[in-house]
Amino acid sequence: MNLSNLNLEPLNLSHNAENLLDFVLESEENGHNDKRGFYCEFNSYGCKPWTPQDVLELLERKLVTLHPESDTVEKKRKCGGVAFLQLHMSNFLALQLEEF
Repeated sequence: MNLSNLNLEPLNLSHNAENLLDFVLESEENGHNDKRGFYCEFNSYGCKPWTPQDVLELLERKLVTLHPESDTVEKKRKCGGVAFLQLHMSNFLALQLEEF
């Protein structure tokens, strides 16, 4: 299965969360450069590629898992850091998304 060719629209993710999931999928297909998963920098201030809300959106839907060495991702306070994300394959495949 070519994960990067899946139609993600049925997931109804925000634009940024869908972008982040695209990067995680690509990383998964190409083999992670880091065994902990896709390296994702985030912060609440808009100077990193993603926000904590983008990361949390994928985590809350159980599409990705967060490696224990990741920084804390919180919705209620301003925060930033690094998350290592891996596709939660069994949950993702259960969605049976169609290919383009």
